[in-house]
Amino acid sequence: MHALQEKNIEAYVPIRKTLKQWSDRKKWVEEPLIRGYVFVNIEVTDREKVFSVSGIVNFLRFNGKDAIIREKEIEALKRLIELGYSIEAEAIEKNYKPGDVVYINDGPLKGLEGVISKTEFNTKVEVIMSSIGQVIKVQVPAEILLVKK
Repeated sequence: MHALQEKNIEAYVPIRKTLKQWSDRKKWVEEPLIRGYVFVNIEVTDREKVFSVSGIVNFLRFNGKDAIIREKEIEALKRLIELGYSIEAEAIEKNYKPGDVVYINDGPLKGLEGVISKTEFNTKVEVIMSSIGQVIKVQVPAEILLVKK
């Protein structure tokens, strides 16, 4: 990522902290949220400039074209990381069922859509980043969800 930034290419790698346990100790380590991905914000004319950096192999392709991630998806990743990636809250009783498509109408993920993957005391939502084919699973309070019609 630093090599890209040295070439004046805006780059972002979502990093999260994870508690790892070895036989003799526990330690917080930083690791990429999505392994192998570096998000770059470039003009089409700068595409080849990215390949001049050692270790860059290819652009992610989605539906036969270079994948383009929307700004709101990058902002959502940043918010998830700032909040520790896992949001926990007690949910109020709602009639969500796995597979429901929901719209998040409040909080740091406001404006994103997701799919209910689990309903228990907390609601687990899969936030689908459709532009790159990734799914981020996060627990959110049920009261900030609306079923998408």
